Amino acid sequence: MFFEELARTIGKRNETGRKIGKRMNTYGQLLSKTTSAIPITTVKIGGKLLGSVMTAVGTNLTSKKSLGETRADLEKLLECLDFRIVIFVDDIDRLEPDVTKLLFRMIRLNANLPNITYVLAFDRQVVERNLNGEHDHFGRAYLEKIVQVSFDMPNPDPEIVRRLLYGHIHTLLQSHPLEKDRFTTVRSLGFDVHFRTLRDVKRYANGLRLTLPLVAREVDVVDFLVIELIRLFHPGIYQEIARMKDVLAFHPMMGYVDFRAENIKKQTDRLCCMASGLKESMRNLLLELFPVVEGAYKNVSAVDPPVPNITKRRVCHQEYFDRYFLLPIPAGRMSEAEMEMFVERLEDREKTEKRLRQAIEAGKAPDLIERLPEHVSKMPETCVAPLIALMLYFGDDLQFEPRHHYDLGGSYYVRLAVLQSLNRLTEKKRLEIIRGMTKKAKSLGTLVRVITALRETMSRTEWEAIRDEALERIRSENDDGTLWRQQQLSEILIRWHTWADKDEVRAAVSKYIEDDSHLLCFMRKFVRKSLDWEETAEPYIIGNYLKTILGETAEADMRGKLRSIESRYEDDSDSAREAREILGMPWEY
Repeated sequence: MFFEELARTIGKRNETGRKIGKRMNTYGQLLSKTTSAIPITTVKIGGKLLGSVMTAVGTNLTSKKSLGETRADLEKLLECLDFRIVIFVDDIDRLEPDVTKLLFRMIRLNANLPNITYVLAFDRQVVERNLNGEHDHFGRAYLEKIVQVSFDMPNPDPEIVRRLLYGHIHTLLQSHPLEKDRFTTVRSLGFDVHFRTLRDVKRYANGLRLTLPLVAREVDVVDFLVIELIRLFHPGIYQEIARMKDVLAFHPMMGYVDFRAENIKKQTDRLCCMASGLKESMRNLLLELFPVVEGAYKNVSAVDPPVPNITKRRVCHQEYFDRYFLLPIPAGRMSEAEMEMFVERLEDREKTEKRLRQAIEAGKAPDLIERLPEHVSKMPETCVAPLIALMLYFGDDLQFEPRHHYDLGGSYYVRLAVLQSLNRLTEKKRLEIIRGMTKKAKSLGTLVRVITALRETMSRTEWEAIRDEALERIRSENDDGTLWRQQQLSEILIRWHTWADKDEVRAAVSKYIEDDSHLLCFMRKFVRKSLDWEETAEPYIIGNYLKTILGETAEADMRGKLRSIESRYEDDSDSAREAREILGMPWEY
């Protein structure tokens, strides 16, 4: 098979080459038929012994010349060549020992022909060990008989390795810009000392070509370059970092977990010792990636290190940490591309509503709303009014319960997005937009929250005008019955009570809850869920709201009505079960 391939290549050159190729092909077939030439029965291709394949080829041989005569003819033709044939055989040290022996036997016995030079590339120690067999020094002596000239390749010049490395990075980053000053800092921390050979550079560059395009818009590129270096050359450290999210990553609402600085230093030192001679460089890189580590080494409390900017998508941020280790966007998260597209297309109301509904259905709405405020300052001013209109229409559908103790919930982020958008406008334009949307806002609960928050930013006369329009809207919905279907009914009733006559609100509520089903529905609007330290959701009644709306005896009055419903219906009826369930919930004030 070796000679067939060689014959095919030489035969393409010219007429002489074709003659040589034909003769070489014949020579290879005769070799395969001569069982004493090379013991090759250990080599397999496609599951079959190579020796069997060669023998089958030899069966069809029609040449009448002997092996020696054929070789002599081949040598004469090769001697007439006006060029030299150079055959490169690379990565010999990766072959199995028996295949290594086969290769050198073939070159020594049968392929040492005129005008043919072999350049064999291998790790000498590995190949000598593969050739040794039962004799310790046989491999070295065997190579000395075959190899006429040897060259030991020195380690590449570190400066050449650096230039090649940063050349690849520069090419890759043409379409993925990074923060140049910060990357310069990373380079100065010993980034390139982890690349010892040209193969290291190629492995790293090839890995980045695959992984970087997947997450370039989701992460901080400088952080990702460092994390990929650790993943490729220090996989043990990489795996340990992935497990230390709660120690290393900051959450904007939770801060850092309060670990002692000494413990963090101890953990970091343990990781750095795994870096096989590159301990100092690894420590410097970890200090740059994780402010909590930097704080620990400076003897600063672990809760006090600088807060990373969420817009930089750093690995030290809880919301982005997993993207460096999982690569796909975690379930329930919006990609940066999705967020940017959502904001940029706000002026297209139909498409924006469609994307918002898709986010709600996919469970991504909490992430979208939580991250929306950070995009408000960057979006065009033409998108401000469409965003406000969208929030006042869908705001109540975008509510979600706090997911942990430090989560402020959907209502906070919706209101924040609206207020930040309004702050970008002049006072006149702000008033115009709010007044225009008061009658159109589907999400009445979001509307009253926004109006309440605007009290400190507008003149009393203008704010009262907007408030009165909202009150008119509340009364209108009370009259036609749609008020009681509002998702944020508790918030609306509180604002109605604050802005108008309290007796007016109590009368409206008393009339509505005369019906048992209405009373149960009403009470459900005042149920919230709390998170204990094990993050187990427990429902409770917001008693302070009901007490404000219905008076001091609210809890006793409502419990009495619920017990009445429970007693008047069958035990297994929906009404009795629901009344019993609500009665079991604590009232919190």
